[in-house]
Formats: sequence, C-alpha cells, structure tokens
Amino acid sequence: MSKSKETHEYVVERIRRAVSNKPVMDFFEFGLNYKYEQIMAKMPQLRKLSEKYRKIKEYSIANLDELVKTAKENLEKNDCQVFLAKTAEDARNYVLEETEGVDLITKSKSTTAKECGIVKALEERGVTIIETDLGDRIIQLTGEEPSLPVGPGVHVPLDKVAEAFSRDVGYRVEPDFDPIRIAARANMREKMLQGKVCLTGANAIGAEDGIIGLIENEGNISLITRLADKHIAVAGIDKIVPDWESATTIIKSMEAYLDICGSYTSFIKGPSRTADLQGINVLGMHGAQEVHVVLVDDWRTRAKNAGFEEA
Repeated sequence: MSKSKETHEYVVERIRRAVSNKPVMDFFEFGLNYKYEQIMAKMPQLRKLSEKYRKIKEYSIANLDELVKTAKENLEKNDCQVFLAKTAEDARNYVLEETEGVDLITKSKSTTAKECGIVKALEERGVTIIETDLGDRIIQLTGEEPSLPVGPGVHVPLDKVAEAFSRDVGYRVEPDFDPIRIAARANMREKMLQGKVCLTGANAIGAEDGIIGLIENEGNISLITRLADKHIAVAGIDKIVPDWESATTIIKSMEAYLDICGSYTSFIKGPSRTADLQGINVLGMHGAQEVHVVLVDDWRTRAKNAGFEEA
C-alpha cells in the first residue's frame, strides 16, 4: 500500500470516529443547514453564485500546477517579487530574510502566515508585530485564545478589552464600544504610520492578470498596504484562480457566506507607480515600493494528489 493511500485511510478513519456520536452530529448538521438556509433566504442569488464558486475552485484545483506557473509569471510581469515556498520552513526563511533589520511590522489577518510559523519566528527574532485587525489586536493584547477566524476576539468581555487597551494607550478606556473603538483606532493608526513593512494574506489571486485580491471591513489592510514601503503577501497556492473575474466571484462568495459587509475590496497589481514624468513608468510613488508574494505549497499539492481535492 502506498504512503498516500495509508494517509488517506488514516484521515478517513479519524473522521469516522469523530462523527460516531450521532446526536451531536445531528445537532451540528442542523445548525449548519439552518445557517445556510438563513443566508439563502436573505440573498437568493447566492445559489447561482455558489455554483459559480464551486466550478471555479474545481477548475483551479484540477489545473493547479499550471495556474501556479501562470500566476508567478504574470505577478512578476507586474513587478512583484514572487517566491514559491515548497514548505512552511521555506516561507519562514524567505520572510525572515526580507525583513532583516526591521523592528516593527504591521500585519493584517493571515491564516497562512500563522500556519507557516512566520509570526512566531519574527517575534522570536525580536520584531514587534502590530495586529491591525481589531479582533486580532484584542487577542494580542489580552493573551486570550482566538474563538474563530473571522471574529477571533468576539468572546472577550468589554471590561477585559478596555483594560487591555488602557494599558496599551496609557489612559483609562471606558468599557464601551465607542471608547474602545476610538482608543484602538488612534493607537493602531500611529503604529501603522511607523511600519515600513506590512504582512498580509490574500483572499484570491488572479493568475492571468497577476493580481492579489483582499476583502476587509475595517480599512486596515488598505492602509497598511499603501503606507508601508514593502508589502509581503503570504498565501497558499489554493488561493490561485484563473483570472480577475474568478477572483471577484471568490471574494463576493466569501463576503456573503462569512456574513461580512466587505466595506473595502482591493486588487493589488504590483508596487505603486507613476507615468507622469515624460510618460516613463517609474515604480514606488505613494504606495508600496516593493510587493512580495509568497506562494505556499506546504502539502497542498500532495493532499490534492492523494485524493483530498474536496478539502
């Protein structure tokens, strides 16, 4: 028996054992179906959108190797610096090398950066990481464990959040929504202005157009990717889709299913530039002067080849 077959059977058996408690699983399934139907009732057009989403992902996974190659070529044509990281260690080493001598990094939500241990490695080197997403900042300041990816700090009581921000800003913050928001906004904006390097994820990458798609509520990603001199985006290769239109569909689907308002959607196509000097294209104007894209495999190709396309 092949190693991949053994791995597949092992995982399947673990899942079967985990779902053997029928009453719990029935309740869990009911909850998922109820939430799904709630979303569909509110936005009926999502049924068609979900079909488009699935076709895009099925095509992208089936043609993953070619899309990775296309994405790399076109991102580089757009003056991005692209690194293909076969392992999490490769991704860590690349980011550590690109941030040599940096003592402060502004960061938005990036599951892949955490998966690869990039944040931990930077902190161990003495780099101050400023989480600019409010939920992640709450977790960072309170030391709590995150509750869920979209809203990691929603479970933390307001009085504990206010205490954490009071320590951070140096004056008493009232345990109420507006005082906390005002304190967090003022303090994080000051840090954003200091950050010469920012670290983000990517919600979708359009291969043919060489673009990075990012969606957010708070405006923090838009700010840090424009204010920093160097923008490093870390994303799994599973985020690559064929083109700009596909990336838009993925982001629209995320906005709907994750129940976020998506106040800001950015498509980044390389460093900032200007052609206002005699029509010559010059890089590095008001936005980032360098954009680095770290495309992480870290078992994704092996998982696909082992029969885990659905995952």
